[in-house]
Amino acid sequence: MRTVLVCVRTPVAAQAVVTCAARLGVGAAVRTAVSVTEALSRLAEQGADLILVDTALSRPDSVEFTRRIVAAAPGAAVVLFGVEDPRISAAAVQAGARGVIRADATDPVANDTLAVAIRKR
Repeated sequence: MRTVLVCVRTPVAAQAVVTCAARLGVGAAVRTAVSVTEALSRLAEQGADLILVDTALSRPDSVEFTRRIVAAAPGAAVVLFGVEDPRISAAAVQAGARGVIRADATDPVANDTLAVAIRKR
């Protein structure tokens, strides 16, 4: 089974991810982290095939965060998601991220669509 590390900003968000994963029957494959230190620690314990990172957690330097995560898990696909400047998104991809799923804070339709998609998962 593939493993996923989801890096989010708050323990409440992390618990929501764990709850959803358990409900979908993939709880054993999904781990969470709420800080860069915790993410690096989790990756040292066990690698991950996919690392999803909320840009709210990766700030103030999403590019350096990406470099550190990619160095800790070179075989993993790293994908950032959230509100991010397009130039920072491009730099994160150059630093090793597979992509950035951007949400525009000023676009309520895009934000609602993303929220609905996450809730349906």
